[in-house]
Amino acid sequence: AFRAPSALCPSLTVSPGWRLPSGACNCCVRRRHHRFSTMKLSLSFVFFVFSAATALPGWRRAARAPAAEKLSFKVCAKQQNLDALKRKALDVSTPGSAAYGQYLSVEAVDELTAPAPEDLATVEAWLRAHDVSFSRNRACFEATASADVVSKLFSAELHVHERAADKRRKVLAAGELAMPPRVAAAVESVIGLKGVPLPPRKVLKSPKNDDDEGGDPAAVTPTVLAQTYKVSGVDVNRSSGIHQAVAEFQGEYMRKSDLTDFFKAEVPDMQTGDDEVAAFVGANYTEGSGVEAALDIEFIMGAAPGVKTEFWEWPDMDFCQDLQGFTDALLKDGAPAVMSISYGWQGDLSEVGCDAGVQATVDANWAKLAAAGRSVMISSGDSGSACASDNCNAKNQRPGKKVLFGKVAMNTTAGSADGCCQTSDMLDGAAFTWTSAPVGYGQCVIYSSAKGLGRADANTTSGGPAVVEADYTFYPSWPASSPWVTAVGATRFVGQKVGGEEMASDQFGSGGGFSAEWDRSNATWQEDAVQAYLAQGSTLDKFPPDGSFPVGGRGTPDVSALGEGYQVYENGDVTSVGGTSASSPAFAGFVSLLNEARIAAGKPLMGFLNPFLYANADAFFDVVKGTNAIGRGTGPLEYGFAAAPGWDPATGLGTPLFDKLLDAALAA
Repeated sequence: AFRAPSALCPSLTVSPGWRLPSGACNCCVRRRHHRFSTMKLSLSFVFFVFSAATALPGWRRAARAPAAEKLSFKVCAKQQNLDALKRKALDVSTPGSAAYGQYLSVEAVDELTAPAPEDLATVEAWLRAHDVSFSRNRACFEATASADVVSKLFSAELHVHERAADKRRKVLAAGELAMPPRVAAAVESVIGLKGVPLPPRKVLKSPKNDDDEGGDPAAVTPTVLAQTYKVSGVDVNRSSGIHQAVAEFQGEYMRKSDLTDFFKAEVPDMQTGDDEVAAFVGANYTEGSGVEAALDIEFIMGAAPGVKTEFWEWPDMDFCQDLQGFTDALLKDGAPAVMSISYGWQGDLSEVGCDAGVQATVDANWAKLAAAGRSVMISSGDSGSACASDNCNAKNQRPGKKVLFGKVAMNTTAGSADGCCQTSDMLDGAAFTWTSAPVGYGQCVIYSSAKGLGRADANTTSGGPAVVEADYTFYPSWPASSPWVTAVGATRFVGQKVGGEEMASDQFGSGGGFSAEWDRSNATWQEDAVQAYLAQGSTLDKFPPDGSFPVGGRGTPDVSALGEGYQVYENGDVTSVGGTSASSPAFAGFVSLLNEARIAAGKPLMGFLNPFLYANADAFFDVVKGTNAIGRGTGPLEYGFAAAPGWDPATGLGTPLFDKLLDAALAA
């Protein structure tokens, strides 16, 4: 079996009978089974994909990087007072706090978190000693140097890596990045030498819902959203300086004429100029055709007609590096008050080269945005619980062991035990044994049947489902799982009848679960709600086994909205689209309307939403039907999280009752 990289990139599902252009993204966690008897892969193909010593699925490590090739990277110094920053972010975001709404200026955030001068001096001296060109932006030194210099700087080999799926090329460092102890003590993260872009994915056409009342998804338009969620009572000040925005990360572009057609057909009360984007940020307007971009911009603007909206187009270089640059750019006075992001990674972050240091740097930026009063909505993913039995996880491999009995299906080579395991997994192998070599690739033996493990030398590692019972792994999407953003899940109408009761989406699984990276120490606002759900655990259908997920982890999603059947105008056509990347921009538009009402009442912006949302759970329709034990285009998963009374990891607090949210926002 082959567990595909589980990306939300973006979260798109196309309804039956509708077209989705080639090149758009499909996102899922799945196990795709291939039997040896029907396999038509050549040995050279298997070697090409997996035998290079890399943990980046889909990438092949090729030749050493040319010594003179120029590389750009960032070295970010350790920031100070991050605990104080997070306390402040919670204080200004929690209704009832004396500091509620007293957001920090960006300048104050920068002053609070600036690295120690001696740490900046240490990193700068180190870079200068190696003749590295750089400039500094806040805590990060943005550097450029030849591959030869970078290799010496970090005592690392640099190799060209290639991705056949889209012919992408990246120069990446192999192994750990070594630095002198004094420098390492001053550095929080090195960005740009390990990470890769999110993968391109073929889009699956959405299957019909298979319950008795199901069928093609009900058509969702701005009018349907407004009627379903009782959106009214807000007069938008079209001359306001308060903006909202969407962000695109994979070369997705919009077409102005599509936005105009959408408004003319679907927004009955539009005024002149409502269909115009206020600013294009990150890249100049390039007329293009992208379902994700069209979905994002049309429904954030359609949900909040008249609110000034920006379109942020960010380079597609290295997803975690892109997030760091994007969040850093948002940290400026006058940036959008509300942001919707429909991208993320619902899988092991090492598969996109995003290490703990980079995650920490990005997460600090989300906390800074919270302290500065920004509202960030992020799609929670379309792969449901992302339940996977991961044979190639390190904890499911056995160093110093060999397979005792078995039928050999293939002898090949691999650069690591992980590479051997992935090749075996792709071919639905029963087991594998990898033995390292003094130089070059080691021997990789794949078994079609196997039994028992015996002692071997330290250079040998074995594993596979026939000899090791693999643990299940669950992957909530990141960065939606950050405790400083609002994760948005997806629902549909029961029976696909507009205006009816809602249930968790089943055209795809509404992404959600519990983060292994972030606990609830900075998400105390959800502690009671999460504990109430966990107390129901064993009574819920397909609830994961004990110990299979971190019960103390940050839970997602926070909220949901309709996520199937969105009518998207793209390249002159109307496409029915679903995904949490539909629900996120719609919910973001509603937040912008709350901001409009608060500003008109002389109150500050909503800011970081989650403490307010969990304090007003009665302002949501509690979705109690459905489950996220559903993959994306793959059908049911073995385990997942069922919707239940109160908060749950399928639909969060539920879907908005805007009239109650508005009353609560004006009372806060």
